[in-house]
Amino acid sequence: MRTCKKCNIEKELTCFYKRKQSHQYTCKECQNETVKKWRVQNKANYAIYERSRRLKSIYGIDIEQYNKILKKQNNSCAICKRKDSGRKDKENFAVDHCHSTNKVRGLLCMECNTAIGKFKDNIDFLKSAIKYLNV
Repeated sequence: MRTCKKCNIEKELTCFYKRKQSHQYTCKECQNETVKKWRVQNKANYAIYERSRRLKSIYGIDIEQYNKILKKQNNSCAICKRKDSGRKDKENFAVDHCHSTNKVRGLLCMECNTAIGKFKDNIDFLKSAIKYLNV
């Protein structure tokens, strides 16, 4: 049993998140409430933090690198030059990367990213599509 430092209620240890060698001093319920309040108060910062965390974990780039690529592309899609990403969060273009090396190639609008994906990054398929369109 442990008493929560926030609500002062004695609870089972299973009601507390584990730490390295013991348990936290605030119960899960109080901890979750604190996190929810923080997220509401820091909504803009939290969104940036989450975006940065996701970019780093998936593509190995941070927000600054993403913004540098976007600026180099004149704030537009690397293929069609469209300024609107075509996504709900219009300012966030998709990060295009090589699936075998994970190397970032550039930023694409939703439509171009989907098209590249549908062609499975296969240059021969794309050449065939160009040949077909030229008929």
